[in-house]
Amino acid sequence: MEEQYELKEYTDFEIIDLGIKEEWVYDIEVEDNHNFFGNNILVHNSAYLIYNLPFNKFEDIHQLVDYVQKIARELGKLYNGALEYYGNFANLNPTYNTMDFKSEVIAYRGFFGGKKFYSLATCWDEGTFFEEEPYLKKTGGAIVKSDTTPLSRRMLDEVYNVLVKDYSDTSLVSIYRKIFVKIKNKYKLKIKDSIKDLDFAEFSTPKKWGNTEKTIPPFVIGAMLYNTLIGDTFRPSDSMIALKVKIDVELLIQVFKEKYHKDIEFCLTLSQVEKLKNKINMISIPTDISDEEKKKLLKIMNDLNIQLLLDEIIMFNIDMKLDPFERLFNDDIRLRA
Repeated sequence: MEEQYELKEYTDFEIIDLGIKEEWVYDIEVEDNHNFFGNNILVHNSAYLIYNLPFNKFEDIHQLVDYVQKIARELGKLYNGALEYYGNFANLNPTYNTMDFKSEVIAYRGFFGGKKFYSLATCWDEGTFFEEEPYLKKTGGAIVKSDTTPLSRRMLDEVYNVLVKDYSDTSLVSIYRKIFVKIKNKYKLKIKDSIKDLDFAEFSTPKKWGNTEKTIPPFVIGAMLYNTLIGDTFRPSDSMIALKVKIDVELLIQVFKEKYHKDIEFCLTLSQVEKLKNKINMISIPTDISDEEKKKLLKIMNDLNIQLLLDEIIMFNIDMKLDPFERLFNDDIRLRA
């Protein structure tokens, strides 16, 4: 007897916003062809194909989509014909052993930088036409990560536009120069301007003072240092902006001996400074720090010879973010650029 199911509607539920959570997630992958069975259905990853079209792809978006859809149907016929032929030798029923081909995304231009790291200037996506302006589909890479700084995100937006949306430039040498000379130097100057304007949030992202029972992260040590130097401000669960700095530890110890005798919670003590020494490599500031507090902080940093590490800030915000795009160009392109 066939089992009966009743469809019920529930209204007694609550939606809770968990905010942004940085956690590991896992993805099934099968070596070589990446196919596997789930609920008795053979599933697989999408494949991307590049065509030299016999017409101008920008003239008529509907002509373009119809042409690509026809290619997908023809591929489906060829594949299922082969599947049926070889299935006869394995005694497979063609009714239940078939493959459905369909177009998911059609794009004017794109790049593939690695596994699950690509971008497409999409003109059609599962039935939706983007006729006025292509939709920029971004998968993977720093631009989609929550810890990418505002400055880095704007830089990457420009990089993606050059790689994917600037159809007028087809020279790889020219594209390389735009990214690794023009854009790169532009944002190095912007970092220097942000430091000059005390706009620390431009090149840093907020971190949260979490559980520190096992180990104390450097940015939390930086928050405790701020509490000692500026005022008893930070508490566990507070958000902060962490700045990489170089500290004259011996001078800091001397100043602590002469001036700072705080022995209260959430502040660094002299014994902690002496014990941590080289592990004190950050100073953390409130996300809503006022201009007056910034000036006070800079004066104290100057007095204690605490220096912002410009090279490391540039490395984190620019060099590391551009490195995956460097791999899109071969050695010959780099030398010619």
